[in-house]
Amino acid sequence: MMNLRTVAIGASLAAILGVSPARSQDPEAAVAKTAPAFSLENALTGQSVTLNAFAGKVVLLKFWRWGCPYSRAAIAYTEKTHRNAAYAARGLSVISINTKESKEDILKFRDRWAAMPESNATLISYPILVGTGSSAGRDYDIKGVPTFVVVGRDGTIAWQDSGYDDTVDAVVNAEIEKALAK
Repeated sequence: MMNLRTVAIGASLAAILGVSPARSQDPEAAVAKTAPAFSLENALTGQSVTLNAFAGKVVLLKFWRWGCPYSRAAIAYTEKTHRNAAYAARGLSVISINTKESKEDILKFRDRWAAMPESNATLISYPILVGTGSSAGRDYDIKGVPTFVVVGRDGTIAWQDSGYDDTVDAVVNAEIEKALAK
């Protein structure tokens, strides 16, 4: 059981490190704005990926960095969502954008991920885009990681929120369902 001192220390560390221990961004702030375009390298394939390539699809973007424990906690959910055949058949694409690490560090982390206890021996198969040095984080007004963004078929931001706790999976799934229904 956590005491208030532990919670306060955790919140202070999260603030210093720029991570979000719980959902903290106003999910309505970015809604209905056109999703900013990007062209970023996929660390896994070396190919350039643009948001425009997903026109007409619903896109789940996850902004993250491997040094953030909340970002790492969200990997299993992101992978499960990426592998969800029903979502894919209805037009969902999942993309992650690493906002901090280099391509080399992303690849090292991905290779080590399957051996980590929290991975359940699952490899990361969704695209990991290298956002370091790009304006993507600023363009999407990312204030902490992980941040999930649902982009609708019309190219507008349908929903955006940051942080990760035990309620996020259900919240993001509900927002994906809303976007897929449109």
